[in-house]
Amino acid sequence: MSAPAPVTAPGHATHQVVFALPLRDDGKIWSGTATFTASKPIEIEVMHRYNPEITPDAEHGQPPVAVINGTTITYSHMTGIVDETIITGDSPISSGTFDFAGSSLVFHKRSGEPFTVTYTIDAVAKALTQ
Repeated sequence: MSAPAPVTAPGHATHQVVFALPLRDDGKIWSGTATFTASKPIEIEVMHRYNPEITPDAEHGQPPVAVINGTTITYSHMTGIVDETIITGDSPISSGTFDFAGSSLVFHKRSGEPFTVTYTIDAVAKALTQ
C-alpha cells in the first residue's frame, strides 16, 4: 500500500509512493525486470543519484531533482509501459512489464490518492559502469 512521498521538492508533498526497491547507497545500481498491477492508474519512476561533477549552466539546464533522506536524486518517468485499459468493475487499473536500471524503483501517484500495487521484480545489484 502506498504512503506519502518522503521527498523535499516543490509540489511533492501530497504524492503517494511505494518504494519497490530502496535507494542504493553503496555505489551500485539495480538492474532488472518488473511486472506489476495496481488498484488505480499509477506512474513508474526510476530514481538516479544526482551529484554532477560540474554544475550545469543555465544554457544546458538541470534535470528535475529532489532530496530523499538527504540524498539528491533525479528521476526518469517510465512512459509507454503502463496499461490503463484494463477495467475491474467500474475502476481503471494499471499493469505492465518493463526493464529498468537505476538507484531505486518507485510506483508513484502525483494526485496524492492512496493505491495498492502488487509486483514481482527480478533484479540484481550491479556496479555502475562509467
